[in-house]
Amino acid sequence: MAIKWDDTRKLYLRLGKKTFLAENRADPSTYEVYLFAYDTDFNVVGETKVEGLKEPPTTYFWKDGKLWSYVNVEDELGFAVFTFDF
Repeated sequence: MAIKWDDTRKLYLRLGKKTFLAENRADPSTYEVYLFAYDTDFNVVGETKVEGLKEPPTTYFWKDGKLWSYVNVEDELGFAVFTFDF
């Protein structure tokens, strides 16, 4: 997925996903979501599986060291905010 700059940590961060196809085409796929961190020279400095996310967010940004993702809650736009302690 797209690489985003986190000015708070001075790192490039990217979400990635591992897709598991269902046995039947009619059944939905499942995902594992990962977070990758890169320094300014794009060397990998860390990676982790993001527990609790069932699928990667489609629209997100980094602000104050947190991942912000748009969500729809009862037809109202809101944000899911994730904190990473690293």
